[in-house]
Amino acid sequence: MQTLSLCHAALCSKFAALNPPRSSLLSPLQRNQPPTRTIAHSLRLRKTLLQIHSNAACALEIAIKIKSLVEMAASNLAKALFWGFFLERCLLFVDSAIGVNWGTLSSHKLPPSVVVDLMRENKIWKVKLFDTDPDVLWALRGSGIEVMVGIPNDLLAALASSVAASDRWVGQNVSRYMVKGGVDIRYVAVGNEPFLTNYQGRYQSLVLPAMLNLQQSLARANLAGYIKLVVPCNADAYQSASVPSQGAFRPELTQMMTQLVSFLNSNGSPFVVNIYPFLSLYQSADFPQDYAFFEGSSHPVVDGQNVYYNAFDGNFDTLVAALSKIGYGQMPVAVGEVGWPTEGAPSANLSAARAFNQGLIGHVLSNKGTPLRPGIPPVDIYLFSLLDEEQKNVLPGYFERHWGIYSFDGQAKYPLNLGSGNGWLKNARNVPYLPSRWCIANPSQDLTGVTNHVKLACSFADCTTLYYGGSCNTIGEKGNISYAFNSYYQLQKQDSKSCDFDGLGIVTFLDPSVGDCRFLVGISDSSGCCLGCGIFCALWFMSLWVIIYLRVFDSL
Repeated sequence: MQTLSLCHAALCSKFAALNPPRSSLLSPLQRNQPPTRTIAHSLRLRKTLLQIHSNAACALEIAIKIKSLVEMAASNLAKALFWGFFLERCLLFVDSAIGVNWGTLSSHKLPPSVVVDLMRENKIWKVKLFDTDPDVLWALRGSGIEVMVGIPNDLLAALASSVAASDRWVGQNVSRYMVKGGVDIRYVAVGNEPFLTNYQGRYQSLVLPAMLNLQQSLARANLAGYIKLVVPCNADAYQSASVPSQGAFRPELTQMMTQLVSFLNSNGSPFVVNIYPFLSLYQSADFPQDYAFFEGSSHPVVDGQNVYYNAFDGNFDTLVAALSKIGYGQMPVAVGEVGWPTEGAPSANLSAARAFNQGLIGHVLSNKGTPLRPGIPPVDIYLFSLLDEEQKNVLPGYFERHWGIYSFDGQAKYPLNLGSGNGWLKNARNVPYLPSRWCIANPSQDLTGVTNHVKLACSFADCTTLYYGGSCNTIGEKGNISYAFNSYYQLQKQDSKSCDFDGLGIVTFLDPSVGDCRFLVGISDSSGCCLGCGIFCALWFMSLWVIIYLRVFDSL
């Protein structure tokens, strides 16, 4: 996720007097899957066939509406086409689904198997990755979770210039996992927000050539009919001078976006966009806070007959208008990233994050849609994110490390119902914590010379919760020192030397957490732990059998 202002232009001009920033109806994806022998694919087809009868009423209702609209004047032709598109969706049973982004920029990584178990326990059946980490993908084998893998922007040049490089990438990162009982890869994200203005056009010319090569590679692997290529775009790719209906792509991107959307459309892929109302609120003091949420706003945006009561709908429809201007008004749209952080800014807290995410889920699953696409919500929506990542760059803001609905160790931060019939979020199981001990400031020492030690600790470990807007901002000077010491201590896997700090630190077995300020306990290297345990256990059993043998031998 790139943090560029996504403030809706109408609000920015209306409330902030600023220049407008450049900040699902998902038509059914073409599920014309290639012949496959996998049990999972056969079950999916059977499920679809069994659901046809239950959806007949839906299909009939929409068909009648189409007939009446087609019989009307030509001015209503667009509406007829729209409802025809809805009929196709109805028949193919593409329902709104809530997925998650799974990022791994953390020094306290949960074992991938624990994360996959966490998603399954919470009935999260869609996940978006930012790379193709083999450990993560192998953990997803046979899980039933639909996966979007990512290609980092730095790989685009190689893939754009070489078909051979594209073939190798597909073979190593896709084909090898698409086997019976393997990983259900549905999308390949080509780059991550490659059109972001901050990149100054560095990746723009590489996206489409890379996609063309990758499409050929997928076809040669007999996967092009099942796996779709997409490009996650930041919402700064489009803009509006005033209201959503005037949305358009940035002038320098118009031709490129037309070619890209044409490619996506011809291959049955959705347009993927990242939308962050939080950033609008964070970057503009005049942005009305209630407009960022879903409970209604006292500052709605009026756009002709359409009225917008939340920033998500306004931003989404600005994209819909931009797509319409290049001839793709019915283009499928998926939301690749959307969420709210819990730390690092005054508006980033547990209550706000819960209100936004629960409001978003309720809004999407209610099938309200948006004013330009009424009754048809986005289909694929991926919450950002599943877990906190304390190694993310904090240049945009300290909140960057706190987007997770779960903390780094898979513990739910707040009650959240994902709408899957599973109730509140369930915590991760079998987390391989380090021992329950912490490093704190030594109460018997003079701490006047501790500043450099704290700076050193926080230059390596994450101390963002200590800053303004953080949950540990009010624990006092000694608390701050202890928090910094402990963060470094846990980062170093509780190495005894890492709690020395020239005698200013001391290890304690009493949890020093205060209120909402949690002093973490790190996660062990599970593989090393298991290996060590295995060797220890083997030696223990060997010694036991030797003792038993000697005693039996002596008794003879």
